[in-house]
Amino acid sequence: HKPGSIGGPQAMQGESSSAPAGSDMRAFELTTASSLLNRPGYASLLAGGTVVCYVALTSVVYMLAPQDSLQPLLPYERMAAGFAGCILSAAACMNFVSALTPSRRAAATSVDVIMISVQVVSAMTNTCLYYIPMPVVIDRFVGTHQHLGRWCEWTTLAFTMTFAIEAVGSKRISDPLSLALMMCASTACAIILPLAPDAYSWCIIFCASTILYMPLYPRLVRHRAAHRKALALGHAPVALEEQPVTGVSANLMLSCTLMWTVFVADYAIVASIRAWQGDAWFVDGERPQWPFILDCVVDVCAKLVYALMVAAAQNAIPDDFARAQMGWVRDAMDVVWQHSSDTILISTVASAGHVRTLASASLGLVLGAAASKPWLNWREHPVDEHNPKAPPDGAAHVPAEAHGESVEDVVARAWRLTRGRGEASAALEWHVLREGEDERRCEVQATAVGGEQRPLLVLVVRDVTMRVRFHELEKKRLADQAQQLILVQQVARQKDEEANRFTRHEVKN
Repeated sequence: HKPGSIGGPQAMQGESSSAPAGSDMRAFELTTASSLLNRPGYASLLAGGTVVCYVALTSVVYMLAPQDSLQPLLPYERMAAGFAGCILSAAACMNFVSALTPSRRAAATSVDVIMISVQVVSAMTNTCLYYIPMPVVIDRFVGTHQHLGRWCEWTTLAFTMTFAIEAVGSKRISDPLSLALMMCASTACAIILPLAPDAYSWCIIFCASTILYMPLYPRLVRHRAAHRKALALGHAPVALEEQPVTGVSANLMLSCTLMWTVFVADYAIVASIRAWQGDAWFVDGERPQWPFILDCVVDVCAKLVYALMVAAAQNAIPDDFARAQMGWVRDAMDVVWQHSSDTILISTVASAGHVRTLASASLGLVLGAAASKPWLNWREHPVDEHNPKAPPDGAAHVPAEAHGESVEDVVARAWRLTRGRGEASAALEWHVLREGEDERRCEVQATAVGGEQRPLLVLVVRDVTMRVRFHELEKKRLADQAQQLILVQQVARQKDEEANRFTRHEVKN
């Protein structure tokens, strides 16, 4: 009988809550271990490959771009790039330092590595734009100025960010890989569009970019359908594993779709205004600076929101799993609370020298319906004249057995036993005197929970009256049998002695 494993009834919801047991979290870790981002090497490969591919793509574009296209930023553009670089560098440094702190080092995950790599690449882009003349080409069909360095960043991160978001909860590499490659190819078309030799080629590239971008929406619908299907399973054990993962995946996919839609809207807004203004697009013979500033704002917001999304997803799945798991366990334990033949008492510290105690309905089997009724709701009562957190004098010698005790006495004695001896559990005997009935004997197993402070005490009371009576009857029966055996042996011994005397008498005569 191990009462320490009891989790508590629904009546305790307003009083205390606890994290899922270690076995629950180990089960969750086994469930998510097969997720792509949790597999060894995937996160490091993705983060390292992102930086390498970005540097390689930027170098190729820089070397192949015509020399006359290498232009420094205009004053306000340079200021925007500087601010963006500082903000993203600070965010990357903060995340890196946070991941290295002792409190976070053990909990640092693959998500942290990917998040830092995304911010580092974005900070590198804005820093290069600030200091180095980068290729700026004019789209001859739209008329907008395209900063190819910015598109190199977005092309690389389109793959990384989409793959990381789609890989949350995914166990197959094909789904996130295919979507990430399509988003990467769709964004790469923006580098080729300004270089299109004619309108026909430009339209083909633009249509290809649009087609490669559109699968985001069916993928979002599929994620939301999977989440609705998991919710339909209710509190089934399999649903406890699927609901948090599918919910977070659907939310991340929605955020990813909105984020890339914002990039498309940014491009469309600039192109539409350029077509509407015509020659008024240029200011004093120079390109307008607000499109680049808008790109910087969108870039910073997207990266910071992305960091928040993946960090929230990192914490949301375990939290949602624990919440669903505890709801299922609470329902199961409520059945135990209502129908167990053993009486469960839960006592928690209320104030100095006072505790609050709640008993299950089976206490009526021990005390009677009238005497047990006050304990079916939380009831505050004194433990002793001392603070239960500081055991009274002689607490180490608290008796483990007493006669005619009330519930308050038993709870107080259990508190003194666990507090005074510094033990997490203690065994007691409780002799209950009910008017007009024989004495009832109960075993009490008290277990203190809640860490080192142990602010909660769980007592499981088992009525052993019948067992004790059977034991006493068995002892009496064995004693009677032993007495009868002794009498038989005495009679046999007397007969032997009489036979020996008769034999000696006959021999003598």
